[in-house]
Amino acid sequence: MGSAATKARTLLDALRRTAMRRGAISKRQSRRQGEIAGAIEAQGLPAALARRIAFQLVFKFDVAELADQVVWRAIGEQLEREMARLRGHVGLADRQIIAVLPKLSADQVEDFLEKLLAADRRIARTILNAALQAADPLSAGRRYLAEYRAVAEDLEAIDPAIARTLANASFTAKTPRRKAMEHFKQFATLMMKFEDGGKVMRLPAKAAFRTPDPAKAAEEFVGDYASVLAALASQGVEKPLAKTLASSSRFRRHFLQAEATETITEPGGQIALTSSEREELARLRKEITELRMEVAR
Repeated sequence: MGSAATKARTLLDALRRTAMRRGAISKRQSRRQGEIAGAIEAQGLPAALARRIAFQLVFKFDVAELADQVVWRAIGEQLEREMARLRGHVGLADRQIIAVLPKLSADQVEDFLEKLLAADRRIARTILNAALQAADPLSAGRRYLAEYRAVAEDLEAIDPAIARTLANASFTAKTPRRKAMEHFKQFATLMMKFEDGGKVMRLPAKAAFRTPDPAKAAEEFVGDYASVLAALASQGVEKPLAKTLASSSRFRRHFLQAEATETITEPGGQIALTSSEREELARLRKEITELRMEVAR
């Protein structure tokens, strides 16, 4: 069994030294892929990972090099141990592990994360997660880190408040610095609507870049923030407190929901409500009362 484990390590090391291959395989290779994938999956591996590893094996190695079922099971056993390490030590999700294990060993992933953490703990995880999806994660990760630092340095001189946020949003782009400046100009235009744009600019930037459409999300943030700020001011809330409350995404969401219910009529009026809708309406009205009491305090 020792020789099978050694052969398994040798095959996986060789597989990972070359880029992922794509393309068509013969019927004979397809049958062999199914046999290898079945043996690997039987060791407790996700089917998707087993199929990916098996495809790379039949694509990159001759039949004689692929050995037999004993070696394939040993490959599965090694991958199962590596998967457990990446879950427990690195905190990767299964989808990330399935993406990276055909390209890097668990040792390589852990070592790379340590280097990223040593370089910049604030961005290390974000860069690792992005790099795992690349064909060559190590090269991509090093490039992402360099681009992140370059963009952050460029923007630091313009607006330190959002330099890292926009660098974070741009480092994977084909032209990171140009993309970052595009984002910056969009946000600078939006923030002109605020008296203290420089202080609040980082809030919509952080929120927007978690969404598929950052520009739209930023515009919505600006509108909601301004609406809540105006509503609180009309109720006599002092400006510093109003700004603090309006900056809270939870407060904005509940406040705007509760405000919206005040225009809805009860059953028999202009809008007919179901029993569940009436319950929701009552809940929201109760929330707005509590919010107003909280503001008053």
